Amino acid sequence: MNNLQLTKIGDFADVKSGKRLPKGHTLVNYQTQYPYIRLVDIEGNRISKSDMLYLEKNTHEKIARYIVNDHDVCLAIVGNTIGLVFTVDKKWDGANLTENAARLTNFKGVEPHYVFYYLRSRDGQDQIISRTVGSAQGKLPLYNIKNMEVPLPPLSEQRAIAGILGALDDKIELNRRMNATLESLARAVFRRWFVENEEVGNWKISQIGEIADVIDCLHSKKPERQEVGEPFLQLSNILDNGLLDVTDIYFITKEDYDFWISRIEASPGDCVVTNVGRVGAIAQIPEGFKAALGRNMTAIRCKKEYPYPTFLIECLMSDTMRQEINNKTDSGTILDALNVKNIPLLQFVLPPHGLLQKFEEQIRPIRAKMEANLKESRTLGSLRDSLLPKLMRGEVRVKDVEKL
Repeated sequence: MNNLQLTKIGDFADVKSGKRLPKGHTLVNYQTQYPYIRLVDIEGNRISKSDMLYLEKNTHEKIARYIVNDHDVCLAIVGNTIGLVFTVDKKWDGANLTENAARLTNFKGVEPHYVFYYLRSRDGQDQIISRTVGSAQGKLPLYNIKNMEVPLPPLSEQRAIAGILGALDDKIELNRRMNATLESLARAVFRRWFVENEEVGNWKISQIGEIADVIDCLHSKKPERQEVGEPFLQLSNILDNGLLDVTDIYFITKEDYDFWISRIEASPGDCVVTNVGRVGAIAQIPEGFKAALGRNMTAIRCKKEYPYPTFLIECLMSDTMRQEINNKTDSGTILDALNVKNIPLLQFVLPPHGLLQKFEEQIRPIRAKMEANLKESRTLGSLRDSLLPKLMRGEVRVKDVEKL
């Protein structure tokens, strides 16, 4: 494929812009027939419905010519989002597109998803960066997109490459949806057992400090990042569903690691909570993983007499605890902060040991499955990212990958 002639995008597809909302028109948060795709609606190179906003009919009619179609390939063209690429599937056919993105449409003799993956490859991203103009606020002009060059193998091979990479992405997306379902199930059981339950018995008002040890991070200068080494947790590793994403892990030297774990080495079952920025964001360390706590993070570890890490994570992520955290967060001039001293004082209703043990037995497998799904997705993502440039450059043949 290295010897393939490069073809300009403008020679096989139309490049069109999105559209800014007309003056005096706004988005609504209730569902209409006219979704408006913003860059914040993109999750994992796909359009997400979770926080989608919509247009009223009269607004849509004013910008109706700026809609996307099934199989369009879109890319961000403004600021620090430049390089973000996503595709449109049939459920978003006819949606309107933000002015901060462009779309490739009306493909002629070329597989759209092959182009999508090429634009995500290192070669594609290098072209996007090199054709971006402006220093303060970068912009990717439509003209420069049209002149980007793509190596095009035969259409059948384009489709085969897109199919292989797409299958990996589909499995990653399936795992994401499965985890969303499992997370909802775990939270529903927690609410039903410990929030909506009217039984009192041996239940009592308690504080986190009674069932767990709270250990602050070190407050030293952040160690330098290494290409390989020991894991050093960052706020970005904490996901909204209580899982820890170590796809982009910050590595440090063994010497720095030993220093940063002098108070605690975050281990399976421990919870970590953020103190500033995303105040109160919480994740649990998965099986088979240990790390040093980064700055502005606090560890919460179950006491030996309360060996219920699943109850701990679900309790910390509950709506009532969220309110507790908000109440104990100090408002600052620049950033709000959750003082470490306030974490042991966070209150909740503590059920008897028997119920805690039963909850642990039933819900721990659910959270373990979520951790396994995330780990599998990380492996599949690494495989996809390693295959992508090799397939595009012809260093690996489709038939060889298909055998695997």
